[in-house]
Amino acid sequence: EDHSCCAASQFNMQGYETGSWRGVTQSNYYFDAINQFVRIDTTTGNGDGITAFDGAFQMYSNYSSGIEYYYNVNANTCDLYGLNYWSDWCYGNNNHQSQLTEITMAGEVCDVWTMEGSDFTWTNQRGQCIPVGFNRADTGETVVYRNYVTGPIDPTVFELPQACVDTFSTYQGNMKKLPLSPR
Repeated sequence: EDHSCCAASQFNMQGYETGSWRGVTQSNYYFDAINQFVRIDTTTGNGDGITAFDGAFQMYSNYSSGIEYYYNVNANTCDLYGLNYWSDWCYGNNNHQSQLTEITMAGEVCDVWTMEGSDFTWTNQRGQCIPVGFNRADTGETVVYRNYVTGPIDPTVFELPQACVDTFSTYQGNMKKLPLSPR
């Protein structure tokens, strides 16, 4: 039986990442497929610094314009990148994934997906296609999601900080020179 599915078209949730190169990271995700926006806020270390190892960042991805704004909260600086692909939060056939196994977590059946040639596995709760987490086998990086809430996202969540507005104005008319997002 095919258990392919997609998460809600609009949701927010939190994440806890461990095992990555930057250390333990707390994240907030805001996903709006209808308006083609994604925002991810991350805090690593104590969140007071300006580096990826100890800092706070906000990534604003506008898939209508093809721009990712990477805002360093504590330094009040913003870098711009070109986006490379849309992340639809779908699992299974939609993303050329195959079901690796099913597991039970907190009494819920969850599907674990893999993709040929990828070190990642993705896990979702089967009944409502709720994102549960992902794992990268070659590094041990693991993200566990929690507090998944569906529904429209307040549009102010996607309003850019002034530093990003200012940086964008220096690129206007010259967007072809944006580097692709490393993420």
